[in-house]
Amino acid sequence: MSHAVSVMLKVSFYLGDKFASENTLFHSRSTLGLDVPLSDGMSVFQLRTKLDMWEYAGSLRYNFLRGGFQPYAKVGYGLTWYRLEDGSINGQGMANPNSYWVRRPGFIRNLWPNTLHLGAGVDVILVKDFIPGLHGVDGGLRAGYILSRHELGVKDLTGDNGLQGIVVEPVHVYRNTFELLGTLSF
Repeated sequence: MSHAVSVMLKVSFYLGDKFASENTLFHSRSTLGLDVPLSDGMSVFQLRTKLDMWEYAGSLRYNFLRGGFQPYAKVGYGLTWYRLEDGSINGQGMANPNSYWVRRPGFIRNLWPNTLHLGAGVDVILVKDFIPGLHGVDGGLRAGYILSRHELGVKDLTGDNGLQGIVVEPVHVYRNTFELLGTLSF
């Protein structure tokens, strides 16, 4: 299928020259699919759906250098929830094309983090005093990489969906994220 292009909002609070606390809200939509060749060798079973994924994450970041060029490493955790939408088989919409939300946080339920991540990258300040008249507002770019490990939460669904006895351990997946962000700092 295709790579997801996502919307991300990050807020960083600097704790001295070397450490920063980062909070991230992430939303991604991507198309998923599975093509299975059938026994006749000419037909294909096509399953298509869209993944609607949200994540709230917190990180502790360490800057190796100070100033306008800051390579960094970070580690953190977060809450990830998702659902499948617009499911179809061989181009025909399913009777129930949208799944339930999996691991969606609530007032008491699903508040424990289900995602851990590690990352590295570089922040570069390109323009000092980016906004005329506002001293100390700088513009720049961030390029980075994040490796996330999610617990999918399918074990929580086993009783409701007839999967009892099939899924006995938590299921984990890994996600690679390459980010290129514009930054505004003050």
